[in-house]
Amino acid sequence: MLRHLLAGYLSVAPQEAELLRGAHGKPRIAGDRPTLAFNLSHSGDAALYAVARDLEVGIDIERSREIPNAPGIARRVMDEAEIAQLASAGNDPATFLRLWTCLEARQKCLGEGVFGRRVDGTQVGSLSFPAGEGLQACVAWAEPGVTPDMRFLELGSL
Repeated sequence: MLRHLLAGYLSVAPQEAELLRGAHGKPRIAGDRPTLAFNLSHSGDAALYAVARDLEVGIDIERSREIPNAPGIARRVMDEAEIAQLASAGNDPATFLRLWTCLEARQKCLGEGVFGRRVDGTQVGSLSFPAGEGLQACVAWAEPGVTPDMRFLELGSL
């Protein structure tokens, strides 16, 4: 699916959309293609793709669920403000997933991965949104002072 999507943007056959991985696993297009950045995430049977020209992007989607030891996970990867938000919400799983998707989208945007160099909200722009019944998502982009023109497409079941 990803190769078909990227091939459309690149005006090439899907098999010509060669992908490479960065140091922390972020995929990118190989070769001298126009500056096209993308990212993907999935949770269960739901998937999200973000594609942008001349702008790094990261995306995350999570299905609603109970999070065992949410405060412990938060202390390991979130900043003090995020930990305080989670605590003030009584460690609510929906709040945790909203914070988590934004954290992961920011980290993926700059190619750091969850445990890489910490990317905070001043380094990227982001938009958190419900992505359907029981799904929380966030998209991040590498220019915090800019709000990109976004288009959301729902493909449904294939």
